[in-house]
Amino acid sequence: MAWEPDYVTLAVARAYVGITDDADTTDDVRLATDITTASRIVDDHCHRQFGKVASGEARTFEGIFYVPARRAWCVDVDDLAAAAGLVVVADGVTLTTDDYRLTPLNSIQKGRPFERIELASRAWSVTLTTDQWGWANVPVPVQTATKLQLKRLFSRIDAEFGISGSPEQQGELRLLQRIDVDAAMAVHRYIREERPR
Repeated sequence: MAWEPDYVTLAVARAYVGITDDADTTDDVRLATDITTASRIVDDHCHRQFGKVASGEARTFEGIFYVPARRAWCVDVDDLAAAAGLVVVADGVTLTTDDYRLTPLNSIQKGRPFERIELASRAWSVTLTTDQWGWANVPVPVQTATKLQLKRLFSRIDAEFGISGSPEQQGELRLLQRIDVDAAMAVHRYIREERPR
């Protein structure tokens, strides 16, 4: 899986929008563009993406805050699929696994990433180096939301002014300037609070 991947394949998208003739490739280029666009719309709505880096990267974070109940200094980090091979450097000092904790606890068992690192002492900046940035797998609700948004984009060519259907048949529908409502419902559990950069 790549960083910021398409969440559905062309074959799945073709079937979802009702293209059943394998020889009919007329809309494939537009459909491929809509797949990518729908995937990024879902990312923007959730304030995160659901792919995974292909190789190791170092990322530096600030915004450290103290949580008295946990007696720890905490740093919100990008989604982290696993702790394997993680190197943590705080203010130039490489930490051991005894010096930090990744949270939420049990994230990996629930198919979700770590989102925070807790330190025993304050540091002005923390650099994490790993090839585990992102998600191990794309959640099924994210794929569903992408298909829903994709179908809406694909149908947009028939609604030039953002209105679909006919008022005579009482089927007029305005295509709103936000994510599809069912797509939003599908991924509401995956929305991450936006963090200042």
